[in-house]
Amino acid sequence: MAHPHQHYSAYGHGERIFDVQFSPVDSGLLATASEDMTVRLWSINRSAGDFKQMLCCYGHQAEVMRVAWSADGRFIASGSADKTVRIWQVPDPSLPKTSSYSGQELAVLGGHPEEVYHVEFLSV
Repeated sequence: MAHPHQHYSAYGHGERIFDVQFSPVDSGLLATASEDMTVRLWSINRSAGDFKQMLCCYGHQAEVMRVAWSADGRFIASGSADKTVRIWQVPDPSLPKTSSYSGQELAVLGGHPEEVYHVEFLSV
């Protein structure tokens, strides 16, 4: 078992990270939002003490401020200074891995008058 204060390394973003959110269904997955205009999905490798970058979601035209997981862990929402919210599909780990490293963008929600500083999936 990892020490509660163990440090992990992750390499990939080229700028500051503004948000980190763990998957609600898999504590070994996390999503990050960055000033480099990307959302990245990471898988933890506890034995090596690092994270493996699994996916990079490109599409925002300015820094990504926030990221949120859907309750079932199948989707990620990202909010950006480009005044959009984007919805991304998280690959199903039980299916064969595709050769694509880019995240699949499902929707762009524009029309926000200012930067988007909060995103959240609601259960109804």
